[in-house]
Amino acid sequence: MEPLELYRFRVRDPKSGKWRTTSYRMTFEEARERYGMGNYEPLEWSKETRIGSPDKLSAAHLQGIPRSKAD
Repeated sequence: MEPLELYRFRVRDPKSGKWRTTSYRMTFEEARERYGMGNYEPLEWSKETRIGSPDKLSAAHLQGIPRSKAD
């Protein structure tokens, strides 16, 4: 199993343009899907590496975001 790298992100609100910090960790792929390119920055201090099944290690299952194209 590959390690899964998760971060908290600094994300831009599309309406106000203000930046905020996510309350949970996610992958770069999840951040891109959720916030769009250029609207997020990883917070390096929040990096967490998990080893195991990717479907169970991310917060994506809580939000209904599929982890892969096969889902």
